[in-house]
Amino acid sequence: MPRLPITFNKQSERMYCYVSSVKMLIDYAIDELKVDQKRLRVSTIAKALRTHPDIGTIPGDIERINVKLVDSFPQIQVKDQIGGEFKDIRSEIDDEPPRPVIAWLVIAQDDGDSIFHAVVVNGYSEDLTTIYCVDPEMTKENHQREVEVGDFIDNKLTRKGHLVKLVITERGAKDLMGGIHPIKRRRRRKKRS
Repeated sequence: MPRLPITFNKQSERMYCYVSSVKMLIDYAIDELKVDQKRLRVSTIAKALRTHPDIGTIPGDIERINVKLVDSFPQIQVKDQIGGEFKDIRSEIDDEPPRPVIAWLVIAQDDGDSIFHAVVVNGYSEDLTTIYCVDPEMTKENHQREVEVGDFIDNKLTRKGHLVKLVITERGAKDLMGGIHPIKRRRRRKKRS
């Protein structure tokens, strides 16, 4: 299984791993899926997610970025799933079109609270033993990681972690909230020269 091409974005603040992962997911949709969407700055994503540089993003705010994706075409959204299995990751990567998934992993417990770290899963090995992911905490030279599937699912994702999936909807189709998107005329963007 080839790895999906992800444009690396190093987290700019200590607790911006999820913010950087969302940026990589949106940029993938723009570059590889040809979604018409304005590129979002890290600061815009952080503000939409109410992310604090020292505290991070709280789990309840994972889908708040959807407000900034309303005018995308075809419309994209992120959908949070608590926990997950390897088959959930494979179905996203193997789907048509293939989509990476953000894994919000439990990396430690602190006084009963889970401490999370987000990575972008962009593939898996043909023998189904290894998951490939892009880690925004690393450098450009070593951002692509390989993790054994059992360790990734059982020890890192666990039942408390999250999978954040990229959902593509068509105008006129139901969205995640059951609403129907009206068909709108879109203004053409002027090309910069």
